[in-house]
Formats: sequence, structure tokens, C-alpha cells
Amino acid sequence: MKLQLIVRKAPVTSAAEWLKQAWLLFKTNPAFFVGVNAFILLAMILISVLPIVGLAVAFVLPFLQAGFYSIIVSAQQKKPVQFDMLFKPFQIVELRAPMIQMAAAQLLCTLPTMYLLSDMTESLKTGQLDLANVLLVVMTQMLSAMLFAYAVPIIYFLRENRLFPVIQASVNACWRNVLPLTVFGLLTVSIVFGLVIVASLFGAIVPALTPVILLLVLLVTMPVFSIAFFLSFSEFFALVISKEPPTEVFEV
Repeated sequence: MKLQLIVRKAPVTSAAEWLKQAWLLFKTNPAFFVGVNAFILLAMILISVLPIVGLAVAFVLPFLQAGFYSIIVSAQQKKPVQFDMLFKPFQIVELRAPMIQMAAAQLLCTLPTMYLLSDMTESLKTGQLDLANVLLVVMTQMLSAMLFAYAVPIIYFLRENRLFPVIQASVNACWRNVLPLTVFGLLTVSIVFGLVIVASLFGAIVPALTPVILLLVLLVTMPVFSIAFFLSFSEFFALVISKEPPTEVFEV
């Protein structure tokens, strides 16, 4: 008997439930979740601002994401959570090769988007915007997101160390659940937009408060949305025992 990976199709209403459960989990230890995500956010900023340092951080980030996901699972099980859990995946030897391979593939896939964004920036300087370029940027971003959306938890929790099955499973999950994921995206954008409007209203009264409130919005929404996204992984994927020769990914 072998374990077989199942990619499930979730109902559209799942998106709201992910956010609800994420908020409830966040409230159990808000300061801790904010601190952990602030650290990960800093790493992401380094990627975008410092090219050389960012290149190194790009290979570190998947391990930090895996550590954060393990923290979520421990919190769900009402176990103690500590900041050093964020770095535990670095100690798992069998994770290193697949994580690094995945990070390298992800970096490679960002190159077309970076080129298109650079071209679009040059067009904006001349006062012209090529809509075809904008569409290509959106399409390449969406494709890259589908390829690697669930790569980290698949490698970490399902212990799949082959890059192609990891990418295949991630694309499969995104494609089969495009509706709940779209609703999730719309809900997160709406929540952020609503909170920004509230911040601007307070800012109109006390302008100095605007950046503070916006920072608080970012620090709170980022961990909640990250937890919610991980909950989508929990709903989409399952391992079952199969007596038949397993396919790479079996859909139900």
C-alpha cells in the first residue's frame, strides 16, 4: 500500500471560512503572529530592495514560510509556539535540496515578469502604456503564482521532494479551486481597501496617525491572510492509502 496525494475541490464559500478561522487563530496570540510575520516581511523587503542580499534571502524565504506553517499547525493543536520554530525547517536535511530547487525555479520564473515590468516602466516614462504588456505581466504573475502557490507546504508537510510533482500538484489545486481562490482574493482586497478608507478618515482628523494606522493594518492583515491561505492548503490536499499503483496526483 502506498500513500496517494488527493487534490480536492472546495466550495466557493470556503474562502470566507478560511478568513474567519484565520482571525480566530490570530486572536489567540496576536503579538506573536505579528512579530513572526514582520520578520518575514522584512526578508521580503530585502529581496525587492537589495539585489545581492535579496538573492540569498530568496533561497531562505521558503524555509521561513515552512516554519510559519508549522507554527500555524502547532497553534491549531493548541501546542506552545515559539519564535525559534520559524527556523526549524533549516535543520531538516531532506528538505534542503527540494526547497533550494523550488526557490531556484521560482526565481527563474520571475525573470520574464521582471523584464516585462522593466519594459512597462520605460513605456510609462514616455507617457505611453502598452496594454498588451500589462496583460502579459498579469498573465505571467498568475502563472508563477499557480506554479508555486502550494509548493512550500507540499514539500514540507507531504515530503514530496520531486520538483515536477510539486509544481503539478500546486497548479492542479489552483486550477480546480479557481473560484474559491478568486473569492479569497476579492475578500482580502476588499478588507484592505475598507481598512485603508477608515485609516484615511482618521488621518483627515489627525494626519500624523495615517502612517501609523496603515502600518497596523499591514501588520494585522498579513498574518491573518497568510494563515487563511494555509487553511486553503489544508482543505485542498489530502493523503490517502491506495492499493492501486498511484498516479502523481489523483483528483476527486
